[in-house]
Amino acid sequence: MSKVKILFSVIIILIVITGCGIPNYFYLGSGYYRTNVTVTKPTESDKTHKIDVNITLNDTFQTAKCVDCPSAVIFYWIDKVEEPVPSVVSGISSAFSSKFKKNEPSGGVPITLYQDDQESPVIDTYNYKETTSSGSDENNKVTKETPYNLYYVRLFDSLTGQEKIIKSPTFHAQPNASSGATSISFSIQMSTDNTNSDEYRKIYLVQNEGTAGETKYEMRRFNGISFKDIPPKEDFATYGDYSVLADEDTNYAEGDSLYVHFMIAFCAAKGNFNNIFWSSLYSSGSSLTLPIYMKDDAAVTTP
Repeated sequence: MSKVKILFSVIIILIVITGCGIPNYFYLGSGYYRTNVTVTKPTESDKTHKIDVNITLNDTFQTAKCVDCPSAVIFYWIDKVEEPVPSVVSGISSAFSSKFKKNEPSGGVPITLYQDDQESPVIDTYNYKETTSSGSDENNKVTKETPYNLYYVRLFDSLTGQEKIIKSPTFHAQPNASSGATSISFSIQMSTDNTNSDEYRKIYLVQNEGTAGETKYEMRRFNGISFKDIPPKEDFATYGDYSVLADEDTNYAEGDSLYVHFMIAFCAAKGNFNNIFWSSLYSSGSSLTLPIYMKDDAAVTTP
């Protein structure tokens, strides 16, 4: 009789577990995905600055759960230095992890932005602390905090001019549509050929280049304005992504070179799992940096 009771109890427990559902998380340790970036600098014969990006997952158990992923999401900030400040990169990455990765593997917050989104365009802020001496007195030090804001990139179809809405799970770069996909590839391209003023320093996201399935979107700032359109210096304070240059201490001079620094993360948001997974925010020095204005450019244009 006791064996029957035990067997009955086991059956009841199994029914309860099955009915309630066991959380099935999508999770990849840092050793189970990699981001490869290859940079091709402009030449005399080909004046295209090209950044090829490939994100590969190498955990077949996890990727078998996944549909429409990995989905790449692209963010940016603007500065006057080509090589991003390491503490800014690490600070923004840490802030992103705290806000969006949350408590892995069960955590994860989606980013869903629509055309009529009234929310702040700032994804994350990192306050860069810099200590300097006042005059010749080493004991009289001044610490300044400069907020570096991370913004989202918007994409516009280069043929129709229509915006591609940023929403889970497709986000920016189009994911592989098949279940169990293990990689996603795209390139970020900018023309440095000033003989074509319309295309000069516009930035595009291109996938499946040279095939019938090629897609091409212009990458634009959070407010929909092209990266090639630079506001005048006196208006920097009113343009959120340029406000870091509005402080007198940044010593920005009219005509200084300007750079856009991209950061990339991939997301798993659709499939046979109960969570939203974010990779770490990726940046690799100046390899994800493009010069949107150089000292030898003809003129600063106003949006």
